Amino acid sequence: MLRWTVHLEGGPRRVNHAAVAVGHKVYSFGGYCSGEDYETLRQIDVHVFNAVSLRWMKLPPVRTSGREHAREVPYMRYGHTAVLVDDVIYLWGGRNDTEGACNVLYAFDVSNHRWFTPKVSGTIPGARDGHSACVLGKTMYIFGGYEQLADCFSNDIHKLDTTTMAWSLVNARGTPARWRDFHSATIIGTKMFVFGGRADRFGPFHSNNEIYCNKIKRLLLNGISPFVSVRVCPSACMVPLQMASPGRRSIPRGRDPARADASAAAWWETRSSCLGEPGECLSLPAHR
Repeated sequence: MLRWTVHLEGGPRRVNHAAVAVGHKVYSFGGYCSGEDYETLRQIDVHVFNAVSLRWMKLPPVRTSGREHAREVPYMRYGHTAVLVDDVIYLWGGRNDTEGACNVLYAFDVSNHRWFTPKVSGTIPGARDGHSACVLGKTMYIFGGYEQLADCFSNDIHKLDTTTMAWSLVNARGTPARWRDFHSATIIGTKMFVFGGRADRFGPFHSNNEIYCNKIKRLLLNGISPFVSVRVCPSACMVPLQMASPGRRSIPRGRDPARADASAAAWWETRSSCLGEPGECLSLPAHR
């Protein structure tokens, strides 16, 4: 049957950006595009896609008066993450070509499109890019990335309690997931699945011997850590009845499952029902 479709225009040409769905809108923050300026400290740009009208809109720059107010707005960057908690989008990490990586937490209020920088406490993660961020309840979990100060890949897990704005390092028992950056992560139920990414063959430091992991780390967030196999795909998104379908779940050939648990703070190992190659999984402290 013939039907009209909308030719979408006005969207940003980006890679290593961060996007968050809020209702019927998608907010896209920053990212990298060849030919653009990533040395001048300019405000990060925000593009909004309306899934109802199928139209893109670029938000106007924030008016800043004074040096202090300018610090409330993140500079243009790539390799950062953004997550939604209630009506606030939390943007963390990323880098540009002048300032390098960043570890300042920025918050974007979707109700009025205002930026602010929450006052945080605790063990703040080192500046990095290429990490992942997921939310369970009101807690944001940061995993991996490339740390600027240590100049190495990371496999640390940090969490931010957005009710107290306190950072803490999660100490997990068991064999940890391999250090990596530019992987994907998503939460399904009480489990965080980490997949893919780039690492070094010989250790956390970059020796130009890059490897790309095809194992999945599964992090259980509720204190229960059963051994299961899962259906997965290279991107980090959850599709009901596919990722979380009832009954036994299988792995497409060339993928390997693993999980982690935020309640028991331990990495777990599982096996693929298709491949039979061991995978790994992590468990974290109990979520409150």
